[in-house]
This record gives sequence, C-alpha cells and structure tokens, in this order.
Amino acid sequence: MPHSYPVLPSLSCSKSLMHTVTISPDRCRLMSYGYGSWSDSISVVAILKAWYQLAIEEIGYNAFTGTIPVEFSLLSNLKYLDISNCSLSGPLPRELGDLTKLDALYLFKNKFNGEIPVSYTKLKALKVLDLSGNQLSGTIPQELASLTELTWLSLIDNNLSGTIPQGIGELPNLDTLLLWDNYFSGILPQKLGSNGKFLSLDVSTNSLTGPIPRNLCHGNKLFKLILFNNMFTHELPGSLVKCTLLSRLRIQNNILNGTIPLGFGHLKI
Repeated sequence: MPHSYPVLPSLSCSKSLMHTVTISPDRCRLMSYGYGSWSDSISVVAILKAWYQLAIEEIGYNAFTGTIPVEFSLLSNLKYLDISNCSLSGPLPRELGDLTKLDALYLFKNKFNGEIPVSYTKLKALKVLDLSGNQLSGTIPQELASLTELTWLSLIDNNLSGTIPQGIGELPNLDTLLLWDNYFSGILPQKLGSNGKFLSLDVSTNSLTGPIPRNLCHGNKLFKLILFNNMFTHELPGSLVKCTLLSRLRIQNNILNGTIPLGFGHLKI
C-alpha cells in the first residue's frame, strides 16, 4: 500500500551528518541542509529535477567543493537560494539568471571567480544579492541598476574594479550598499540616499574619489557610514549633521578638506 505524505512546509537537515534524504518531492516547499558536514561536489543536485516546486533552498555552511551545477536553474519556483560559506569555485553560473522568482541570493564566502553574470540582472524580484568574500573580478554590470526591488547589495572582499554605476544611487528601495575591500575607482553615485531609505554604506579600502554624496541622510535613517582608505575630496557634507541615528562614522585616510560642519559634535558617534 503506498504511503501518503503530508505537504511539508520545511525539510531541514541542518547541523547533521546525513547524506541521503528520501521524501516525496512534490510535497515539499523548503529544503535546508545548512551547517552540515557534507563535502565533495553538490551531488544532491542530481535529484533536483524532481524538486521543481521548491521555493527555498538552504545548503550553505557545508564543505562542498566544485562548481554550482547548472541544474539549479530548473528550480523555477525558487525564491530563496543560500549556498554561502562553502568551498565552491569556478565562475558563477549564468543560468541562475533564469530563476526569475528569486528574491534572495546568498553566495558569499566561497571561491568563485570571473565576472558577475549580466544574466543576473534579469532577476527583477531580487531584494538581496550577497556575493561577498569570493574572487570575483571585472566590473559591476550597469544593468544591475535595473533591479528596482533590490534593498541589499554586498560585494565586499573581491577583486572588482571600475566605477560604481551611477544608476545604483537611483534604486528606489536600496538601503544597504557594502563594497569594501575591492579596487573600485571614480566617484560614488551622487544620488545615493535620495530614496530616503538608506541605512548603511561601507565602501572602505577602494580608490574612490570625488565628493561624498549629499543625500545620504535624506530620511534620517543612516546609522553606518564607512569611507576610510579612499581618496575622497571636498568638504564633509553639512547634511550629515541631520543624521541623528548615525552611530558609526569612519572617514580617515582620504583627502577631505574644509571644516567640520557645525552641529557635528551633537551626533551619537
């Protein structure tokens, strides 16, 4: 007599030593294997064709090696993908750009190299993109500025270079931009913060120049501004005195001039 399985909202093998899981694939919406002890390549993907209804996939914090199999692109209902903190390498698969329902993509702390695929700019529902702690090179695709739902962009600790697309500063929902420890040059997008939602900016240890954007405190939500080890010029924007929530400010090792704006001493930094 065949077994009847209930619909599972979640299947988790986190913090386990499991290597094999058997469950009816059409009755699961979330699969989590994070914080396990798996190693070698992601051989589990061989069965992913059957798991087409998965919406959340968490397999980060394992000892996976090799590359991300292109079969992940078959999970057309996937909204959340976390394969962070493993030992994966090679280029980022451009096929992930076919996961058009994805709203969060975490691939940080691996060994990925090559460029950020332009195909990722097709992820119009994407709210979080974290590619930090890899070996990515090249530039930020200009088309990334078309991801209007994006709230969090983190590319820290890579080998990225070139200028930061000015369109990034016009994203209507962006509240966090983390780009430290790369080789970016040119000026920061001058409209950063003009959406009134900006919370955190860290672009330290790059080669950025020019003025600090004047709208960072528009909306008075900014609490972290980290700009050290660059070549910023001009004066500190007087608008920073409006950042009453600002608790972290680091601007050393730049070429700033002028005077400290009046009222700066009243901030909680």
